[in-house]
Amino acid sequence: MNLLAAEITARTGKDPGEHYRELEAEFGTSYYTRVDAPATSEQKTRLLELSPDAVKESNLCDEPISLS
Repeated sequence: MNLLAAEITARTGKDPGEHYRELEAEFGTSYYTRVDAPATSEQKTRLLELSPDAVKESNLCDEPISLS
């Protein structure tokens, strides 16, 4: 991430924080909520056995699922 920040600064002359503030001014404040939910041993085993054929949905959050 530090190299990316340095690249952004070198190419644009502005630090990433300035870019972020401009995006916030244009699109509004971003909010992020992460929910960690531990998986049981049974759930972990089922996830390990999951294959692309087991996916029956074609969209996730209104985005198409690509199995490639």
